[in-house]
Amino acid sequence: MLRFPLACALFFLLALSACRSPFAPDDETSKDQPTTEVGLGVHGWPLYERDVLEDGVRTDVLWPLSSVRTLSDGSVRRADILFPIAHWERDERKTRYSIRPLFDVEHETTEKGLVSDWDILWPLIGWRTAPEHSSSHIFPLWWQGRGPDSMYQVLFPLIWRGSKGDERWLHVWPLYGQSSEGTAATQYALWPLFWHHTDTEDDREEWNAFWPLLAFGHSKYGNTSRVLPFWWHERNGPDSWSMLFPLWFDSKTLDSRTQFFGPFYGQYKSADVEKKFFGGPLVMTSRNSEGTEKSFDVVWPLFHHASRPEGQTTRLFPILWSKSDEEKGYLHAWPLFGRSWDPESTVTSTVWPFFTYESRKAGGFHLNAPWPLIAIDRDATGSETRLFPLFSHVTGLDGAFSTRLGLLFHRSKSKDGERSVSFTPLFSSSRKPDGSYGGHVGLFLSNWNGDGQGHGTFHILWRLVQNDDVQVEEGDEMHSIHTLAINPFYRSERNDRGDSSWSVLFSLLKRTQRGEDVSWRFLWFFGEA
Repeated sequence: MLRFPLACALFFLLALSACRSPFAPDDETSKDQPTTEVGLGVHGWPLYERDVLEDGVRTDVLWPLSSVRTLSDGSVRRADILFPIAHWERDERKTRYSIRPLFDVEHETTEKGLVSDWDILWPLIGWRTAPEHSSSHIFPLWWQGRGPDSMYQVLFPLIWRGSKGDERWLHVWPLYGQSSEGTAATQYALWPLFWHHTDTEDDREEWNAFWPLLAFGHSKYGNTSRVLPFWWHERNGPDSWSMLFPLWFDSKTLDSRTQFFGPFYGQYKSADVEKKFFGGPLVMTSRNSEGTEKSFDVVWPLFHHASRPEGQTTRLFPILWSKSDEEKGYLHAWPLFGRSWDPESTVTSTVWPFFTYESRKAGGFHLNAPWPLIAIDRDATGSETRLFPLFSHVTGLDGAFSTRLGLLFHRSKSKDGERSVSFTPLFSSSRKPDGSYGGHVGLFLSNWNGDGQGHGTFHILWRLVQNDDVQVEEGDEMHSIHTLAINPFYRSERNDRGDSSWSVLFSLLKRTQRGEDVSWRFLWFFGEA
């Protein structure tokens, strides 16, 4: 007789310790849409507000302490207490309730079936059931999940078991494990010390001990043997390589061959190039098969010289850098002098980056002295002047410009005619060619915006003072409504149908006119507003 109440008590305690995953979806099928009807609701934000919507009512009491969204039939669509702590919502497909960070529960009916999602003290405990994929976990000890063609189970850190398609695995860490995929299978003990791999398709079998030190195996393509660090041999079809460390290395492919004899001599040869190494990196030579490209290195990378039909490259690290390619190239005697050229311009620098000067063949120049503090740029498209971080000015032939004084003042005009001016953080304003505009004073103290067609908003301290002239889609038509409010003392509304309304002190006194009908309301709490 005690089992049922004990089970209920246990379930209640578990529910009180739940937390919703922050990655869970939070979509809604019924959005809060306003209406252009006037004289509806009670407006006294943030103390009390009853806002009539397109389909229902939203009631806020000492927001964010309480916010309730009810539909037109009186049913509760969504409720938040001490947002975001207590939350409840429901629609035709989904029900969700939570007391964060204790628990969060969601049930949703989808096209494929019912989905249930529970989280208790996320991410500690959670389970999800769905037609295609189900999972559960008790962090950090247990995970499990199952899908149409996959499953997994983990008892951390000892047992790992699962499958996906034709892939299977089982690990009892670190003693034993096995995995298979298609025709391949691997077994191991005390990984990575001992393991055995087979593949029936390739006729492959390989043994490893104290991996990667000892290995022996064969397949229909070749064989492998390894006793590191002394011996290593691999053969795979026509490709093979062998190493007897540190005396000898030999590699063969269909296209090339590489040989090294100790540290003294090495050679790489293919159909395109031949390279030789004397004493490792001490002396290296390279030439292509035609003999038109050659290079020579001494104590790489200290000295390098290469020649080719279109030019040459010389490097004496880190002092001299030189390269020429037909009509372009560079010469740098670091850090005192530098010069680079191409068909478009020539750049000269002295003690880079303190002074650089670029002369353009099409006219104009660019000067840095020193970069990035002082910069002057002039060409056929416009000009730029910078005295970082105090001043910058950019102009263009299309009439665009941008002027900055430090990080405080900015004034600009784009090529399409958009203008903006700001004095951070006190003021900002912008206007586009279509007449739309926006701006703010003191970030949150006051802000405004408009669409350039007579509709816009103006707010002080978010919603303390409102002056809104906005358009709302109702059915297949667009209607406008103008609202002027000094919350919670005064509110005035009028729409494009000629209706008007005004109210004072939480709508204690309200006058509403719809067409020829005029109504007065006193003490709204004695009746519906």
